[in-house]
Amino acid sequence: MTLTSATARRESPARAAMIDAAERIVAERGLTALTLRAVQEAAGQSNKSAANYHFGSRDGLVGAVLAERMDPIAAHRRAMLDTLDAAPPTGPEAPLRALAEAFVVPLARRVLLAPGSAYARFLAQSLVSPELAGLIAEHSTLFTVEETRRRMVAVLTAPGARHGLDEETACWRTAGLLGYVVGALAAAEAATDGAGHSPAFPFPPRPFPPPPFSVPGAALSPGRVTARLVDTCHGLLTAPAGPDALDLHSTVPQSTSPIREDHP
Repeated sequence: MTLTSATARRESPARAAMIDAAERIVAERGLTALTLRAVQEAAGQSNKSAANYHFGSRDGLVGAVLAERMDPIAAHRRAMLDTLDAAPPTGPEAPLRALAEAFVVPLARRVLLAPGSAYARFLAQSLVSPELAGLIAEHSTLFTVEETRRRMVAVLTAPGARHGLDEETACWRTAGLLGYVVGALAAAEAATDGAGHSPAFPFPPRPFPPPPFSVPGAALSPGRVTARLVDTCHGLLTAPAGPDALDLHSTVPQSTSPIREDHP
């Protein structure tokens, strides 16, 4: 394939429509519902070989969705991290809060400002689909989340840091941030999307995750949703450490005294 033809494929409106359709199918119905035929139908493609021509396979289609979404997110986060390197923030909490912003803002921008986005709900499906999680992991080199997490751990465990966290605790906290941010953005995205369904889309709506309770503020402005996410991530990182382990058999709160880990 020549460079010109490869570029034409990437810039094809049909390709973009199928990527959007694939994102929404996975977001609303899960990875098992994603087939090349379903994508072609959802994207209104009469050419029955269109999806195969552009993506080759279902996994190729998922990879295209990830690359299309991750590339600008990664570039935005890279720019934020480079800015932090060029002009390090000062103050006891400023470095960690700036990293929380670099973690949240690029993804929030893509999800909350893109009309009709289903990307947060697409990502949220990976929390219950090991297969999708594996496909995302294969493309993780396009992302900058891990670098941001490593920087957070370095701040939290630095000698003399007031947070006083050991490396294991710091890694545990940073590892949980992405799931929280994706879940919260999925709820905000669904609220903005109005149940995430269009009459032109051939499948019934099933936003993910179906929350057992409403998410306060999910329909706020994008800027306010993002600010609250940054606040919460910063709080999760900097919360005082409690007992190293809790007795799961106890009916008494154990917030003041650690227990032995060898409870039967």
